[in-house]
Amino acid sequence: MGQSRSMHTSAFRRNVAEYLGFGSAQDIYDKAVRLDAEQLAAVREWVLGCVVAWIECDSMFEAVQLEDDMKDEWRPPLTKR
Repeated sequence: MGQSRSMHTSAFRRNVAEYLGFGSAQDIYDKAVRLDAEQLAAVREWVLGCVVAWIECDSMFEAVQLEDDMKDEWRPPLTKR
C-alpha cells in the first residue's frame, strides 16, 4: 500500500480519491490536483478498510468471463469500463 504523496503510479488510489470527491482520477494523474495530507490519509484509511479476496480460475478466459459476470451482477463504485 503506497503512502507517497504522488499518486501518479496508482490508478486504484486515484480512483479512491475521485470516489471520495477529491478530484478526478485524470486530474490527479496529470498532477493538476494534488491531495493534501488529510486527503491522502482519507484515501489510505478507505483502502485499509477494504476486504480483499481471490477466486482462482483455470484459465485467463475463465477469469475474464467470471469478472464480466460479476460486473454484470454488481458493479463496485470504483470499477470502470
